[in-house]
Amino acid sequence: MSQDDILQSAKTVIQGLDALKNQHNKMLENVLDSINHQNSSQTDVNKYEEKAGLLRKSMDMIELGFKGKKKKRK
Repeated sequence: MSQDDILQSAKTVIQGLDALKNQHNKMLENVLDSINHQNSSQTDVNKYEEKAGLLRKSMDMIELGFKGKKKKRK
């Protein structure tokens, strides 16, 4: 595998991580909107809070992927 192939693969991974991060951000916005919905029951709020926590954790892992790729490119 040439250096150009490795660089292109890294760029592809970064683009994929960026798209995944954007999807997670949008899902988190939707979940937070649901939490703030005035007619939500406490059970629903608890479920949405759990989903929000899972999304945040996943987003943290995505961010770690970005940091790992940035270090390797230097």
